Amino acid sequence: MSSTEDESAGHASPEEEMAERIINMKDACLRQAKVVTGLQGRTLAITLRKTTEGEWYAALKDTGANKYLKLWMNRNKTFPTQIEALQAYFVFVKKMKTDCRLFPMSPRTNKTK
Repeated sequence: MSSTEDESAGHASPEEEMAERIINMKDACLRQAKVVTGLQGRTLAITLRKTTEGEWYAALKDTGANKYLKLWMNRNKTFPTQIEALQAYFVFVKKMKTDCRLFPMSPRTNKTK
């Protein structure tokens, strides 16, 4: 059986499976970040960055402003693979989401003095 027959039979290559896992992990991280009040209304993307040492970390980018959100970078934790970086970033984003609920990024406007 040739490789094209394998692919047509529903068998994805390891590279395709890895790419799909990366897309799924990015989507999961983005779903967590998009519910944070201070980030709503922005065009966000999860990006993977490679350090000079060859390790990976994930970051949140506001694509509308073409800027990385420094508070939402996990630059101090790097990993040998993209999947490991995204898994760690997912945990980081969930923690940040919880922390932002406790300490909102923008003041509430419904309180009067």
